[in-house]
Amino acid sequence: KLFLVALKEVNKCNKTTSPAPGFAEKAFAQCFAATFAADHVEHWRHDTEDPESVFRFAKKTEKLWRDLLCFTDAELGLVDPGTRKALLQKLDSIGKSWKDDAMDWAPKSFKGINVKTAKNCQGMGRPASAAASASSLSTASPPPSKKAKKAVATVSPDASSSPRISKLLTALDDAKLKMRVKTTLQIKITSDDEPTKSVVTVLSGATHMKKFNQICAYLTGNDGTFHYHSQKGKCLKGSKIELSYKGEKMWMCDKPTGKKSSAAGASFVEDKGIKIVQIFQGLSVNNDDGIFFDNEEARDFALTEGVVAWVAPNGKRYSASVNCICATKSVMSGELLPRVVSIDGCGKIRNWAEYDMNAKTSFGMDIASTNNYIKGDREGRPMMFLGAPSEDEIEARAAINSARPISDDNGGSICCVGEDRNEKLFLLPPMFKKDLESAGIPDNGGVRAADGVSFVFEGEGMYGCKAVIKKN
Repeated sequence: KLFLVALKEVNKCNKTTSPAPGFAEKAFAQCFAATFAADHVEHWRHDTEDPESVFRFAKKTEKLWRDLLCFTDAELGLVDPGTRKALLQKLDSIGKSWKDDAMDWAPKSFKGINVKTAKNCQGMGRPASAAASASSLSTASPPPSKKAKKAVATVSPDASSSPRISKLLTALDDAKLKMRVKTTLQIKITSDDEPTKSVVTVLSGATHMKKFNQICAYLTGNDGTFHYHSQKGKCLKGSKIELSYKGEKMWMCDKPTGKKSSAAGASFVEDKGIKIVQIFQGLSVNNDDGIFFDNEEARDFALTEGVVAWVAPNGKRYSASVNCICATKSVMSGELLPRVVSIDGCGKIRNWAEYDMNAKTSFGMDIASTNNYIKGDREGRPMMFLGAPSEDEIEARAAINSARPISDDNGGSICCVGEDRNEKLFLLPPMFKKDLESAGIPDNGGVRAADGVSFVFEGEGMYGCKAVIKKN
């Protein structure tokens, strides 16, 4: 409660040029008490059924301290000049501690709490000259809030020329879409001209179609550069994602390319407004039954050959199909996304020395080098070894983990990181309802890819219900 009061005070004062006298000192005291109490009584971070709330609290704690530390010692009510430095050391320690135990409640990208920013002069507060310009120490205005990011809204496709496709792309309501992006998909990209050439990639359900365009261009060898960040990188001029379904055609691309869609008999929607989970709508709810789509239309759309294709500027087509759609909480991997995987090469590795570090995709790209390039400046998940591993072993194991798939080619067997001694894909523990709910469970048991049957949840266990095929 103290923390929320402090947060409310700072947010309120960020919106006014005349904050209440002494607000910074008051908010500091409240935030100080709440943060140190939360750190001391740590069970809330370990024993929780709502990890998202824990993560939000951690991020709001970071944001509040970053704002408060913009103020001078006098504004915060600090008398001893050594107090701030001691406080920063303690907050650094808390940040590292929360990072170490964040496995159960934070995304893999969480790097702990860092309260030092350029705006607060690395935690030391504004220069005295800046503070002196205020009317008084007690009424000093808070630091300016960050400029709001321009939101990219989900685009509603033009329903007039492609009604079936448009209806499908807008089928997920906002609530379901927000959950469905918390998935991990395995996608196969195949050349239409040379069907023996294909590449399999694992990517986030939050990937928008502009980024998917860039992924296709890079992995098929049509573009020599790629950037993992969702807002960075450029699409090849004239390239597009094309949807062709039951006589309808839709282009997903940038506006200049979209101007040519009408002449080609296609409708147009801007690519950055559509997520890949709006194209492939469903969820893998257990280890061996494939994808359960949201409805018959979604199943038909996803399974019809050539419906989804990336089209290069030279007109060559590369079809995209989905192997599996897993709730991210159910995937025991934690590898950086996107990544290239080898269904034949990594699902059956029994010893790291067996892995071919020169393995290539059928497009001729070195898998290990490609994954290393795609990850950019990001740090991969930590690895554990018994004894002192050689540099070759470290390199090989990192390559194997990145190239390991999350399902076989038909999406039947879901696998995870780990050596398989039986030359079969290594199966995950059962996917339980509480994890699947985070990714938006298909209504009414969904529609199985193989035969159209649905599923139900059966059996209560320590972690909840398990999804099984619905009995007739």
